[in-house]
Amino acid sequence: FLVYHKQYESFLEQLRELGVLHVIEKAEGVAENDALREKMLFASRIKAGIAQLQTICGEDFLPLQIAVTDEQGIENLEMLEQLNAKIETLQQRTQVIEREIERMQVWGSYDFKRLQSLAAEGIYVHLYTCQQSRYKAEWDENYECFDIATVGSNKYFAIVDKLDAGPVIDAEPVKLNELNVEALLDVRNKYAEETEELNAQIVEMAPTALWQLKALLMSV
Repeated sequence: FLVYHKQYESFLEQLRELGVLHVIEKAEGVAENDALREKMLFASRIKAGIAQLQTICGEDFLPLQIAVTDEQGIENLEMLEQLNAKIETLQQRTQVIEREIERMQVWGSYDFKRLQSLAAEGIYVHLYTCQQSRYKAEWDENYECFDIATVGSNKYFAIVDKLDAGPVIDAEPVKLNELNVEALLDVRNKYAEETEELNAQIVEMAPTALWQLKALLMSV
C-alpha cells in the first residue's frame, strides 16, 4: 500500500477494525529505496554506454560472446565515462579558444611580451574598438592613434600613451589575450588532436566493451 504519512495512523486503525492483528513497519524502507535508486542510476549509465558503443559498432554488429566478469564490465564502463569526460572538457576549451580566435583575429600577430616590455618602460599601448561612424577626429589630434583595421562597421585602433590607465574616450577598451591568433590556432589544433586520439581509444575498445556492458546490464 502507498500511504501518506499524515494518514498512517488512521490507516492502521482501519486495518485493526477489519481484523488485521499484526502490522509490521519496515524501518529499512528508506535504505531499500536508496539502493533501488542507485541500481537504476547504474543501469542508466550502462545503457548510455551501450547506446554509444552500439552506434560506433553499428546496429548489425554481433559482438563476440566471450566469458566476462562484472568487474571487467565496470572497468570498461568507467573507462568509457572517463574518456567521454575528457572529450567534453576539450570541447568546452575549444569553444573558449574559438571565441578568442574570433576576438583576437583583427589584432594580428602581436608580441604580448614585447608590449609588456614597453609598458615597463612607461610606454603603454591601449586598444579600442567602436563603430566607424562614432570615431572622432579629435582623438587623432589629442592622442597618438594608430588605425589597426576596419571590419564591417567597426573600427579597431590603438592609442600609445604614457599613462597606464589610458585615455577615457567613447570607445570600448579591448584586452589582449596573452596568445595572439596564431598561437590560439595552435592551441585549437592541439585540442583537436587530443580529441581525435580519445575518440580513437573509444572506437578501439568498442567491440569488446559492448559485449561486456551488455553482460553487465543483465546482472544488474
